[in-house]
Amino acid sequence: MKKRYLCPVCDQELTAKRYCPECRRVRKEPVVYEGWLLPNESDGEGVFQRAAEGASARAGSASASGGKAVSGKASASGGKAVSGKASASGGNAAGRRVQSGGRVYDSRYLDNCGSDHAHAYGAPNRDPHKAKRGAKGGMSLKGFKILVILTIICSAAAALWEPLWEVGKEIVTDIQEEFGIGDSRDGPEEALDALESGENGAEVSGNGLVDNYTTLSEEEVKAAGEPCNGYAHYDVDGEEYIARLSQYINDLWPEEAVSFEWQESYNQVYQNGSSRYSYYERRAECFLGNGVYYIVSCDTVTGEVMELSVGAEGEEEFGRAFLLMTCALEPEKDRNGVWSEIQSLFSAMEGEEYYFGDWGIHEIYLSGGTSYYGSLKCLPQYDKYQ
Repeated sequence: MKKRYLCPVCDQELTAKRYCPECRRVRKEPVVYEGWLLPNESDGEGVFQRAAEGASARAGSASASGGKAVSGKASASGGKAVSGKASASGGNAAGRRVQSGGRVYDSRYLDNCGSDHAHAYGAPNRDPHKAKRGAKGGMSLKGFKILVILTIICSAAAALWEPLWEVGKEIVTDIQEEFGIGDSRDGPEEALDALESGENGAEVSGNGLVDNYTTLSEEEVKAAGEPCNGYAHYDVDGEEYIARLSQYINDLWPEEAVSFEWQESYNQVYQNGSSRYSYYERRAECFLGNGVYYIVSCDTVTGEVMELSVGAEGEEEFGRAFLLMTCALEPEKDRNGVWSEIQSLFSAMEGEEYYFGDWGIHEIYLSGGTSYYGSLKCLPQYDKYQ
């Protein structure tokens, strides 16, 4: 005789005798049924169905004779005998075919409750009208408890959000005050102190220190009188350099009108934790008719050259323009020697998109292709203020 293990909650057959695939739970005390077919199962037009129909006929005759209990055995189906008692309706429910929810079940209990909801048929000796509802029938007590707990948590979070937000703002304010972030600057002597400016915002870095970006006016940095420390400085005055370069350009290209125009200065202080960096830059630009252009970057406060840039359309014009830019910065050097070094740099860049490296006191960058560009920066070890 085959033993079948059923879930005591949803009446589904268990796998591995303990696990219910419907409830997705392990059942420690399953319902054990000995037989091949459950009362709600049928083998089509097989032996069990014919036995059920015979039992129904016998139940009808028993009802007509006075309502005595008649038992219908299901031995043909391989199961134990199932007993059906007479009911108030005058019929025996043994082997009764019941339709519910669009499905047909074999049940030993009458479905005379008059409702349309589905019942839990199939478990032996269990009235489907009294069976517990499973996951499909409604919410369990455990689910209700979880819902209540989640509701309480959400309500508490909503109630505490505003006070927590206020506490967070107070913490940020304390950090700003600790690192000296003020509301205004009283005079030019405070212009370099970026942490005393509240106009440009601040960010708290991962180490708990303050990252502050402050933009200053040209008048403020000049009044402070200190050079920036974010760029290295050549020991060359920008105005003198531009005058010398303009003369070199006129000598090489006398037909070109040379005019350098100063642009608006850019001055910023950056606070990175406990380190502070200043970047003061004022640019002079010159564009020639042959496609060559120059940019001279100087310190806003001291006026000393920090970076030089040149661009041109053709390689030959670019080489000459780069030579003039370099010789104007170091006029004492021999031009032929400088030109030979430049040609060596161009050869090193051949087949490459760019060249970058150290060249004397300079950090040099060259790029080619459809147009050419080059720049010179002072190396930090040669900074005038190092």
